[in-house]
Amino acid sequence: SLLALVLGMIATSGSGFSICIAPALCVASHCLLQRKLRHMHSVALLFSVLFALVLNTFISVSLAALVKGELEKPNFSAGSFYFPAEGRMMNWGAENFTTAPCGISYGTSDPAVSMRLVDFALLNKVVYMPELSLRKHLRQWLPAWELVREQRRETACRPDDEDCNSGDWTSWFVFQGRQGTALANTTVMTIRGTKTDLDYILDMDFWSEAILLELIGNIAVTGPPVSAFLTSPLAKLWFTGKKVRYQSVLRYLSRHVQRHPERRIYITGHSLGGGIANLVGAELGIPSVAFSPPGVWTTAQLLNVDPTRLQALALDINPDKDPVVRATGHHGT
Repeated sequence: SLLALVLGMIATSGSGFSICIAPALCVASHCLLQRKLRHMHSVALLFSVLFALVLNTFISVSLAALVKGELEKPNFSAGSFYFPAEGRMMNWGAENFTTAPCGISYGTSDPAVSMRLVDFALLNKVVYMPELSLRKHLRQWLPAWELVREQRRETACRPDDEDCNSGDWTSWFVFQGRQGTALANTTVMTIRGTKTDLDYILDMDFWSEAILLELIGNIAVTGPPVSAFLTSPLAKLWFTGKKVRYQSVLRYLSRHVQRHPERRIYITGHSLGGGIANLVGAELGIPSVAFSPPGVWTTAQLLNVDPTRLQALALDINPDKDPVVRATGHHGT
């Protein structure tokens, strides 16, 4: 659309558009997001329109990038690499992209076998797929793993599902190593990122305080009173109630840790899911691996979760200049 193209041109010149729309989304979420969500369809429609506009903007930027020519080869230094800002990627071969983080590994129930970041990345990729596609690609990409539990919040709760309620909006999946393999006693819970209208609302509900602090926290006039209120005991008391949004994750993992102390357990997620994974991991003492998550330091404090535990338990994989990563403040990992 013409409007999306104009906004895309504005976005290419800097982050002004993101800064302008973020406060509007934050205010809208607090004005419209009531605990009961009695007007769920209207709220979902509003956020669908807003995010469709943002999506069209970024699509326009991507289309504009296609006419800027080929990218130069990546620049390597200190075990990492980066790309030029414009152009499109050519096929140089996977061997060119072996960097220091790719060597990070996590132990499993078998000392001779470890998990790499690519394993966690693939477990995050498959959860965006429909169930049949998920199982098909899991067999192709990670044949030693099997899906043993899933909660998709776009579907209604089953009557026999004690981990599902209308206030819990988090979609999550549990993978375990197949019996007879080296991963048989290893469990990974994957929190899905933003996919549905409800996920968009959950984004605003969870991270709006961090965005507000990031945008206006350093302004001389408005910064101090806003910061004082958002870090006050009253704000923490109100915000702690938002744990209901991922209560099923806490309940399931708490039971799993108690009943299976012999298992290696990890939690991972992408974007929205990565932020929740870091919060849950810090609260329950479970290592977490997050891809492009929002900063959770502020949110952890509001939820009465010790943010210093993020440094010991959480690992974030963040693309440079990712607007979600940068707009939500300190990560603490």
